[in-house]
Amino acid sequence: MWTTSLNQYGRTMNSSSLPALNIHLPRKKQVSFKDLERYKWVLREGGSGTGELVTNYITNKCTITTELTLSNPDAIKNYIRNNLCLTCVSNNIYSPKTDNDIATINVTGFKLVRPFYLLSNTDKYQTNAAQALYQLLQDS
Repeated sequence: MWTTSLNQYGRTMNSSSLPALNIHLPRKKQVSFKDLERYKWVLREGGSGTGELVTNYITNKCTITTELTLSNPDAIKNYIRNNLCLTCVSNNIYSPKTDNDIATINVTGFKLVRPFYLLSNTDKYQTNAAQALYQLLQDS
């Protein structure tokens, strides 16, 4: 299973430069889905499994306004750095060390799990590395 968390991406700004509507969200330790409705969103394009999963999950909890749809997570991060928007991406593309200008927020009740499947041909020889990977995935 793969778990994702909701990330707010945006450039670091002084509170005096933020519009009044937006001042409170980045400072809260926890926010609700209702809080998310005040922001525009940047989403993954249709056909992205993660993008569709996230969009369906969030839109069942609140109403969001999509500002832009992009094809990959790096393009989303670059866009968000220059615009005050929200997005949801995998933890795998976010690194506090390299993305120190990006803030994450915790959303109360946000839990999204996406299953992945390992497919292999059992009629073919399995290397030790492939067997070790299979065992590691089974144990996690």
